[in-house]
Amino acid sequence: WYGFFTDVFRVRHTIHAEVFAQVALAFVIGWAAQLAKLWRCGGEVQEAFECPVTFEPYAHSVVGSVLAFMIVYRFKFAYDRYYEAKTAIGELHCGLRNFNIGACAFLRDAREGEPGHDPDDVEGARRRAALLLRERTELLRLSGMLFGFLRQLLREQRLGYPNDRRPGDRQLLAQDARGSPSLGSLLRDADEVAAYARVPFQNRPNAVVTRMQTIVEHHRRLGHVCERGAFDLYRECERVLAALKSCE
Repeated sequence: WYGFFTDVFRVRHTIHAEVFAQVALAFVIGWAAQLAKLWRCGGEVQEAFECPVTFEPYAHSVVGSVLAFMIVYRFKFAYDRYYEAKTAIGELHCGLRNFNIGACAFLRDAREGEPGHDPDDVEGARRRAALLLRERTELLRLSGMLFGFLRQLLREQRLGYPNDRRPGDRQLLAQDARGSPSLGSLLRDADEVAAYARVPFQNRPNAVVTRMQTIVEHHRRLGHVCERGAFDLYRECERVLAALKSCE
């Protein structure tokens, strides 16, 4: 509820500043007409024909009914779009969070009592643990990059920054002033930056999801991820991309 009311009564970056003059002018005209009626005819007037400076109410009734219908319709349409976008953003966050949790939970070596566990292969278990730790770290890095590309696609590429409405694409990749963490800290080196710079920004989330699913599929075939766990991770990736399509 807090977010709903703060969005409804927000003033900055809305049309309030543009319509304030028209609303104030209408208020002044109505106030002046009421004063003129009181000054000319007093406060006992009940009908428009009783005073020559009184407005007829019929035109206002007709126009008011039409405006009321239009305002309610536009408000409902705007609220539906707002709620749809809010739901899609929530789906996007939940999908990324569930993927991160699933990657940490499913991508691991077999433990004691589980199929595939060999208590005598200590050195092999150590190598597999180190490999899976690197792969989990890589998946979490890619997940952060995916969120950064999604954020830039939905916000920075459209609106820019408050002090720079048209930041360059390379600037967004290398600096990403609004990212926490920024894409510049998640991208490994200049070669990776250049590789993503060659990909249209609309397709970068798909490119990252492809890399994430490739890693999961590789370890599924090796038996490091169970079938159900791998397909849960695939489903969360598809959930994120579906939420992105709804936001667009």
